[in-house]
Amino acid sequence: MLKRILISFGVVLGIMAVTVGILYAVQQLNAPAADDDSQPALVLDFSKDYQACTSLSEETIVSTLGEVADNLQPAKNTGITEEQPVGEGAENIIADSQTCVYAFEAGGNAENSFNAGNALIIQKTKYTTQDGADEAQAQIELDPTAEKIESLQDVAYYTAVTNAEGPDASFTFDLQVFSGTDRTVYSIRQPADTATFTAETGRATLIELANEAAN
Repeated sequence: MLKRILISFGVVLGIMAVTVGILYAVQQLNAPAADDDSQPALVLDFSKDYQACTSLSEETIVSTLGEVADNLQPAKNTGITEEQPVGEGAENIIADSQTCVYAFEAGGNAENSFNAGNALIIQKTKYTTQDGADEAQAQIELDPTAEKIESLQDVAYYTAVTNAEGPDASFTFDLQVFSGTDRTVYSIRQPADTATFTAETGRATLIELANEAAN
């Protein structure tokens, strides 16, 4: 039972990793100003480009998402973050990721996580080894809510949360696509009280985006 709990924890971390880049950016940009020159400035890591913000054109995103993207904001690159989930079965899952946020509304900034709660988010992850990518994929397969998508040329899994409640609740739709040592996560986030996507329309839309990116 303990092993299953630990592995399941790793699955959750893998799915939630799409927000790590955003949270990292917020921490960096919200860091207090140094009182003196002895404290180094914190900056986002743009040392690599995994094409999270360029794999799809804004025109393609708008045409695929429809009305929800009528006010689509320019891509926000939150830079590179390192990933290493914890828990049994996750020891070899070492990677780094680039996250890009396309908000559905204006006014995004560090304080509100660039409006990532109402946005399309694309995350590109590169694992250091094939074993790491395989273990990440194997953990996702343990998630009973993950649906394997057969219509894509690469291995892919879809999950949706449409029963969230509360003042800050959000609906989430995630499509994770594996290709070799790479993983791409296409995510839609919407406030629960104004959400326009359903589990079915979210699946169809994200699959279409993944197909467009593969062309």
